Amino acid sequence: MKTQIHIELEAYRDRLANLQDKLASLPFHSLWGLSLVVSGTGAPLLRSSRDICFDSDQPLLVMSLRPHLDAIMRGFGIAEPLAQLPLFPAIGLR
Repeated sequence: MKTQIHIELEAYRDRLANLQDKLASLPFHSLWGLSLVVSGTGAPLLRSSRDICFDSDQPLLVMSLRPHLDAIMRGFGIAEPLAQLPLFPAIGLR
């Protein structure tokens, strides 16, 4: 963010670390369609892109997760988002 858009997020270091812990507990496929919303006063939030209210009286930084998820997928050689895969096939269960 600092080099591309010239926004310094150092002041949000602790809040973003808390968000990182939350992201670690979410399945990868559940992040599609979400954006990171950073306001001047609150903690960073994950919101559906359709549910972000732009008529707030506070400044907001909204960053789509899609480009970052695409980069992760390319790094792992995944062509498209995957749904949660089953742990074992249900064939033969009675």
